[in-house]
Amino acid sequence: MATDSKITINSSAVSTESPVSIESNEKVKQDSTPPVPELSERQKYMATASLCLAIFIAGLDNTILATSLPTISNHFNDFTKSSWIITANLVTTTCFQPLYGKISDIFGHREAFILAIAIFIISSIISGLAQSITMLICSRALSGIGGAGITVMVQIIISQIISLRERGKYSGFIGVSWGLSSVVGPLLGGYFTDKVSWRWCFFINVPIGVITGTAVLILIKLPHPQGTWKSKVKRIDFVGITLLLIGLILILLALNFGGVKFAWNSAPTICLLVFGVVIIAAFAYHQYRYPPEPIIPVRMLSIRNFWAVISAQFCLGFTFYCLIFFLPLFDSVIYDGSASQSGLFLLPFVVSLVVLSVITGILMTITGKYRMFFRMGSFLVALGTGLMISIHVGTKKFHFIIFMILAGFGNGMTNQSLLVCVQASVPKKAIGIATSTAVFIRTFSGAIGVAIISAVQRTVFSNKVQLIANEYPQSKQSILSVVDDSSVIQNQSLISSAIRSKILLGYSVSFRVVFIILAAMASLCFVFTLFTQHNHLSRPSKPTTTTLTKTSEEV
Repeated sequence: MATDSKITINSSAVSTESPVSIESNEKVKQDSTPPVPELSERQKYMATASLCLAIFIAGLDNTILATSLPTISNHFNDFTKSSWIITANLVTTTCFQPLYGKISDIFGHREAFILAIAIFIISSIISGLAQSITMLICSRALSGIGGAGITVMVQIIISQIISLRERGKYSGFIGVSWGLSSVVGPLLGGYFTDKVSWRWCFFINVPIGVITGTAVLILIKLPHPQGTWKSKVKRIDFVGITLLLIGLILILLALNFGGVKFAWNSAPTICLLVFGVVIIAAFAYHQYRYPPEPIIPVRMLSIRNFWAVISAQFCLGFTFYCLIFFLPLFDSVIYDGSASQSGLFLLPFVVSLVVLSVITGILMTITGKYRMFFRMGSFLVALGTGLMISIHVGTKKFHFIIFMILAGFGNGMTNQSLLVCVQASVPKKAIGIATSTAVFIRTFSGAIGVAIISAVQRTVFSNKVQLIANEYPQSKQSILSVVDDSSVIQNQSLISSAIRSKILLGYSVSFRVVFIILAAMASLCFVFTLFTQHNHLSRPSKPTTTTLTKTSEEV
């Protein structure tokens, strides 16, 4: 059975002058999977609403602890392990995202979604009832496995129940849910922590999770993959899964330990990175040579749109997650914003992203085109981050908000249109693994980006602070302490106004370097989008050979 569904890529797929042809080995007589039932417009909106709820709680779970983590650390009286509440979730989320695509192809898309929701609900209950920080860390790791499945399976299910032509509009609604969760998360976390209990940061997932899981079971009917349980288990690439998980865990641990627990040039950090990269290389070789049904479709890199979108997603994810992480930090130091004020500082970026996500989705449905959106969007991201390079201590917030809105517009135009492009460029049977790979690459690049940019910003700022400390030896200890505790900068009893001005100048210089790197990555994203070709947003209902023809009607 494993060999029946193996996908082979015709060599003409890499040609820029001839149609792209992708063929499946599966014979027509063997393809007995029933078609997805056609939904009415009302059913599509109801099904999408239930999926929006799912993506909302998955996004909420990523941001709600931003304002409650200090209280949780105080409750367990353990600050040394508190960072692992976030790290454990990040590691499992990133590692398990690429697995859901193939697992859902084998066992069923709706089944994989329900499994992810169940894991997410159970882990949220355990987190809310946690009696120790170790128990909380373990439950957060489990929550990451569920959250990874939710984010991937929502996109895959949308691709199954919505036609390519309409997919942009409904994917835009998914983008809105994710954007709203980014804004609501920190505010809701602060409210629960101050007014009720931090435990409700986790309990809130339970009723919403039950509602969305029940709604999907009732509203969405997808064909169940045929075959016995034993035959399906045999199709799983356990060697690939093992190599992928070990390699990713080692790399992510190195990125989280580097510059924090261990120096970047220390033996533990270097060993984790080297062994992680070697194991990932072994995984890539294994995926290319051995499994009939790979977890990550290495062979599909011969499809121009696939490798171009994956590359653009890497650059975009790198830029997006760094902006989400560093913009509030910039506000808290340069503009002396409180935790809640710094969270709200992101609002123009998130709102502009949400608005353009919806508009882009609707326009893609009307026009049947997508390249112009992610090309214009990636250009706006590059423009917005490029203008941020001009920011300095005396820059008014209004100017920064304009730059954030430009970057938000760009991300809103790019996120879903890139996903639609990759889904339109692969065989229908490969949409699951192609979608999970695209989502995984974006998340993984974000983890890499935040680690690299943090190291760069800290290094540049530390060098500037060291020069200032040498200039004012009488205040050297206080000056050097600002590297690890930015709140010292505003402490007038420790730092004089003259020294503070120089420290803030050094801080703005370090962020200028950050924005230069982000602008370069966004520009590289734009370059990769230029390599894409347009495919019509339609496909035969049950193809054995899907021909994707390059057209000249879209610029």
